[in-house]
Amino acid sequence: MPLGIWLRERDRFVDGKTLRIGIVLPANNKAGPQKLAAIAALDLCKRGHQVHLFIPRLPYYYYFVKLRKEPLRWIRLIRHYITDYLKHRSFSYQEIISDFESSESKRLSIINVFRTPSKAQLIGLDALLVMTIAQVAELRNLYPQEKTIYQIHHPEEIVHGFAELFRWIRRAFRGQIIAISPWTSRAVSDHIPTPPVVPDVISTIFWEQRFHNNPGRRSKDILFHFSTGLHKGGDAGKRILQAVKLLRPHTMTTVWTRDGIPDGLELPVVQNLSERELMQQYASHRLLLFPSTLEGFGMPPVEAMACGCIPIVQAGVGASDLYAQDGETALLIDPDIDRTAARIAGVLDHEADLNRIRESAYRVLDPFDPNGYGARLLEAAGWEIV
Repeated sequence: MPLGIWLRERDRFVDGKTLRIGIVLPANNKAGPQKLAAIAALDLCKRGHQVHLFIPRLPYYYYFVKLRKEPLRWIRLIRHYITDYLKHRSFSYQEIISDFESSESKRLSIINVFRTPSKAQLIGLDALLVMTIAQVAELRNLYPQEKTIYQIHHPEEIVHGFAELFRWIRRAFRGQIIAISPWTSRAVSDHIPTPPVVPDVISTIFWEQRFHNNPGRRSKDILFHFSTGLHKGGDAGKRILQAVKLLRPHTMTTVWTRDGIPDGLELPVVQNLSERELMQQYASHRLLLFPSTLEGFGMPPVEAMACGCIPIVQAGVGASDLYAQDGETALLIDPDIDRTAARIAGVLDHEADLNRIRESAYRVLDPFDPNGYGARLLEAAGWEIV
């Protein structure tokens, strides 16, 4: 469909009229894109629009079968997705959307698909939000790209390779590309026009904790976000904690993990947390150690800040430039592990410093407000949403 015709068609649906919007998830695991899809759907339904959430139950086929020609590896990868579907068919962030009022819940449809939605399932949608380069490639002949919004989380060639192919797909894309952080926007601006940024947001479960600081309930010191993933900083985080322990032996630390337990640390571990359970962990710790060196955005530090838990992060990673001012709203990790450990031990022993940083952190949270998030996404793509 030519862009001019589509714009005329689009204008028929603004000015208070109901839109039908599709959102295609990458998979049904607990991760940033899925959480954002739930928050956007909630916002758009509250505004009177209809949202269709498409959940692929056999994800990542494009990367591992079409591109890499590794079907056996793909089958091994998706086994737990199949098991999960057979055990319970709920959306991974059902907790967020379960707060819908009955009238709003009727506007939301959750649709299970094998790999991608069919052309028949997409007919009649006014706009489609996709979140991966694979979805852009697989849906280009199933739904008009001019009506598609591609929310880019990070350049996927960093993880999967195929840089030339993925850059060609972005250059050829005829819809609107939106980045989740200034870093992501800059990272793709060498081959496409610099995309507008709509920052990720946190769910209302965390947002509502702002200004509820109660130092008395913070019985623990450090919540360590550990991951075995590439660029997640797991080893650096362990070294920092070991150095802090030498300086401050009574430091109380909890490991929060989604994909593995760190060796060499005899610490309590929490995993498979619901949103409210995670909120309680943030609220009971003074600091969040988030040592990742590569993020499209990096949501946990912002969630932690809303709960009064001060993040310790790498400079310039993901969206940290939007919220992390060293010593003011966060602590930045120094390349010197001992120097970082000394700062952490020092701030833990000075409650006044913790409270000062905490209060400053609350004041930089406005860009991450979940209210209006779905509307902001569509407005960045040229819609006028009520």
